[in-house]
Amino acid sequence: MNQTKIKITKRMAAIDKDGKRYTIIEYTTFHDASEFGIPVRWEPVKKKYKLADGTPINRPSDTEFEAMLPGGIIKLSILP
Repeated sequence: MNQTKIKITKRMAAIDKDGKRYTIIEYTTFHDASEFGIPVRWEPVKKKYKLADGTPINRPSDTEFEAMLPGGIIKLSILP
């Protein structure tokens, strides 16, 4: 049986060029890669990112994100 699950795997603080802070949430999709179902072995397949309010965002690099907000696209940088 091919099962998948999605889990929150990371929360990151980010900031835009105007100093406004955001929380980015990383969601990872896992699929069951076990043989015969015992034991279950979950392997990560893909990651998606959203702001804390649910707005989807893109990740063009390891340290930058882009969010489409009503005012346009904003670039976010991860805070240390």
